[in-house]
Amino acid sequence: MSSLLRSRARGFTVLAILAGACAVLLYLVFVRTPIGQRWDDRAYLGSLVASLESRQRITSILHEIRISTLVLMVILLLVIGLLRRRFATAVITAVAFGGAVLSAEVLKRVLHRPDLAPDMNSLINESNIDTFPSGHATIATAFALGLLIVSSLRARLWIATFGMLWAAGISTATLIAGWHRPSDLIGGIALATAWLAAATAFSTGRFGRIRSVGDAVRWLIPVGAGVLLLAVGVLLAWISRGDTGQIPVGGGLAAFFAGVGIVAASAITVVGVFAYLLRDISFGPAESADLMNASQPN
Repeated sequence: MSSLLRSRARGFTVLAILAGACAVLLYLVFVRTPIGQRWDDRAYLGSLVASLESRQRITSILHEIRISTLVLMVILLLVIGLLRRRFATAVITAVAFGGAVLSAEVLKRVLHRPDLAPDMNSLINESNIDTFPSGHATIATAFALGLLIVSSLRARLWIATFGMLWAAGISTATLIAGWHRPSDLIGGIALATAWLAAATAFSTGRFGRIRSVGDAVRWLIPVGAGVLLLAVGVLLAWISRGDTGQIPVGGGLAAFFAGVGIVAASAITVVGVFAYLLRDISFGPAESADLMNASQPN
């Protein structure tokens, strides 16, 4: 393995460790401390600025992500890998996707949220107490990153753009619908990142090849900034039509707005960083003239 490939694999390993540490830290701060719970709950209650009809409309969209949808996502990853003759990498990616989703569901049932802020928790439906991490945020992020891994270098800017919109859109919609708190969503994003980054580090070491980088990578930052501005614009328009009188005492529109912004920025950043680290990595046998001698010893 070349030094450059080894460096890329290390980068994904570091990303996996940082993402895992981030998920743990989010749980400890926002689930296991009173001040963390209060901020999270304020942001959650701020979502009530929307009408019941609006939240139900978003909920109906989120309900479309079900087991059959997950199966289709896995099949798509495998089919792309098969068509591109990268089936081994696609299988590893699909396993990581499944591991991320399954671990999110298990953790949500295992990680208890103690009642450290009873004044706030009393305002929240009992079914929305133990919600860390978010399954929907995990699914959306894991699928976006999985598509990046199995796609060609040429398509990755387009996949990254879709992934930013998809991961940020589903994650923020889950907060707006009143399903989750901000920490649940960022925790799901971090959990998915840890699984897919670990899988990519392994695939890079086994099947990675370095290819020449095109100019598309320079568009990652403006694309990410554009997606974030779009998300903020949609949120502002949506809030302008809401009714702050619906927010109970203790809730906060500012905390909600900050929560949505942080969640969207987290999803966009993760997809952008992942695409950047993958900018010159192809998986599978050498097949083009611009392939560098990545597999030769130093």
